[in-house]
Amino acid sequence: GGQGLHSDSRALFHVLQALEPLLGRAAEVDQMMASLREQGREDEMPYEMIGLQAAIDNACGVVARILAVGAESKAIQASHVYPSLLNLLPLRRDLTENVAVFRAIAMVCHSDQACVLQTVPQLIHILCATVERMDGADGPQGLAMQQIGAILNALLASPAKNAVIQCLSELDGDAAEQLRAVIASK
Repeated sequence: GGQGLHSDSRALFHVLQALEPLLGRAAEVDQMMASLREQGREDEMPYEMIGLQAAIDNACGVVARILAVGAESKAIQASHVYPSLLNLLPLRRDLTENVAVFRAIAMVCHSDQACVLQTVPQLIHILCATVERMDGADGPQGLAMQQIGAILNALLASPAKNAVIQCLSELDGDAAEQLRAVIASK
């Protein structure tokens, strides 16, 4: 069974390696979506690509869970997985995976601040883009919003505080206001 997987770094890396071909197709989906958007045909994404994007989002959830479990048990270093996960975000189809993704990122914010400090602008952009995609605060999206709040609070209590404030001041739109409101409510 899965007993002991959380402390077996080789097994965790094998799972991550097995996901690489799928995750590598994220750019292909993004290019197709950009092309359809340019043509004003966003709603015409082929079913296969919709399914592929959902699978990529699910794989991101798996990577996030591995990151959380592996970093907590010290079986993997966050700096080996965290940047790759960020490069796949924000999620596009299966937003329920945001709970696992942001739980893992919150854990990394507390356990490996040096890793997070290098990615503050990218992370703030991801948080903003994620909030833009949310259509409510119930269920998984509410849990993801709580995790986003935990991430922002951890960043504001870290050496990244000034960079976070700078990034937030440069954001426009409703999502930016929502991020600022999350901070103000804490």
